[in-house]
Amino acid sequence: MSLASCEKTNADTEAKEYEKYLDPQTVTAQQIPLYKLYQEAFEEATGGNGGEEDEMIAQWAKAHMDAMYKQAEEYAKEQGGNDLSPAINAWLEDVLLEVDTFTYNTKGADGKDVRLTSLIAWPWGLIWNPRPEYVILGTHCTIGSNDERPTNYDKLKLATDVRIIVGQWASSSTSISLVDIVYQLVADPAECLVVMPDYEGYGNTKDRPQPYLNREVQARQCVDAVQAGIIYCRKKNKELADGWKIISIGYSQGGALAAASYRHYLENKSTRYKGMPWAGALCGDGPYDPFQTLFYYVSYDILDMPCAPALVIKGMVDSDPEMIAAGAKLSDYLTPEFIDTGIFEGIASKNKTTSELDEMVYSYIKKHPDGKLKLNPEYAPSRIVMTSTVLLDDVFTYILNFGSLSPSLTAERKKKLELLGHCLRKNALFYKSDKETWFPPADAKFTFFHAPGDKVVPEMNMTSVRQAWGDEWGSSSAHARYIEFDAGVDGHTDVGTQFMLRCMIPETYSFINNKWKAGYERWTDKAWKP
Repeated sequence: MSLASCEKTNADTEAKEYEKYLDPQTVTAQQIPLYKLYQEAFEEATGGNGGEEDEMIAQWAKAHMDAMYKQAEEYAKEQGGNDLSPAINAWLEDVLLEVDTFTYNTKGADGKDVRLTSLIAWPWGLIWNPRPEYVILGTHCTIGSNDERPTNYDKLKLATDVRIIVGQWASSSTSISLVDIVYQLVADPAECLVVMPDYEGYGNTKDRPQPYLNREVQARQCVDAVQAGIIYCRKKNKELADGWKIISIGYSQGGALAAASYRHYLENKSTRYKGMPWAGALCGDGPYDPFQTLFYYVSYDILDMPCAPALVIKGMVDSDPEMIAAGAKLSDYLTPEFIDTGIFEGIASKNKTTSELDEMVYSYIKKHPDGKLKLNPEYAPSRIVMTSTVLLDDVFTYILNFGSLSPSLTAERKKKLELLGHCLRKNALFYKSDKETWFPPADAKFTFFHAPGDKVVPEMNMTSVRQAWGDEWGSSSAHARYIEFDAGVDGHTDVGTQFMLRCMIPETYSFINNKWKAGYERWTDKAWKP
């Protein structure tokens, strides 16, 4: 046997053994009428305050309802008869969304085996039961409360990224247009299998700390989830279509993980993930470079979302092996006043949303008007916290000087700061080593969407990727597409809504239809118009 044949046999064996290791098991299973899901979304949005987000959700839901009704009509006509209503209603009632929770084996932040939970969803019915042509790995945005996890699907608000990603790709779309956005995944209606992991620290591991923005750990867990999901699907006798492919999609933390998961797959596709074809990654406003993100907060002395650095630093202190080995503590990097807000107890409790965590900081500042923790007066009346009152002075200076150490620092203090800088940098998407940059293969397909006005995850994250990979604005690199969303929408949450409802369909459509194009585009139009 040739060396190449031996290597192929070994890789095949490793892939099969890894499938056995993942061992997905059902926790819960439910079926949701898909048409009713969109009706509820439409009714909730039209009964809201009439704002732009409600309008977008209503348009999104109505488009899916129209598409489903059109397909139901086609089915009814095939059945014949003068009255089509019974057949239309039968079809609409038959199309269900299977939403299950399953557990799977993977590696925890401590390097040991752990079973995590994940949501999995696919459309099915007795009349209509397609074989999914695409597997969507949905990586959710930053959450604080365990109640916000994907596997708590039926209790989440209809406008959350979890509900939108699942609903977006589970519907039975046909050829209809909505302002040049085509609701058709391929020439024939294609349905998707959606996998959305809870992440370590949520679901059945809610008592563990979340290894927040730990690129390698969380990426492996997400890729393991999608592979386990495919195995789970087959165990439930739901077969994928020939030529199926995976696309990872996420916004904010989810954007970083959509990219990191794709990278992890690319680095391991010839071994444990052999046989898992991946079409690309669609990433919105993600922190692909944690050091640059913190540098932005320091440079402008602003924290629009004070829980963000709290989650990052707590995640490293709690779960990064290098931080743990060094005995690093929150007090090594953060002011006593910020720690006294109770935000870290709130994070550990897993019962507060990110907004509630931020409110803990604002409430503390209000109760201590003469204290050291302060809002930035330049942005009043907006509640923007001064980063200089959150980070210790030498940490603030170290980040501001981009990792340059003051000679007056003690050796021990230098070690702590260098450790912080290293742990931030190594979690960048393009990090390979302290001296090397990771470059994607030429056939990779990354799409990055970012708003220049985002103060929570600044656009310099996308710029860092572009610069690391040598892509200048206007160039056509083989592996990356950059969309600058300059439409006057600045709020991180508002931009997320635009990403989900303005960007996600056409950009995923470009992967599916082989129309993906590398390079740079500037979008100035926002939302849909009726």
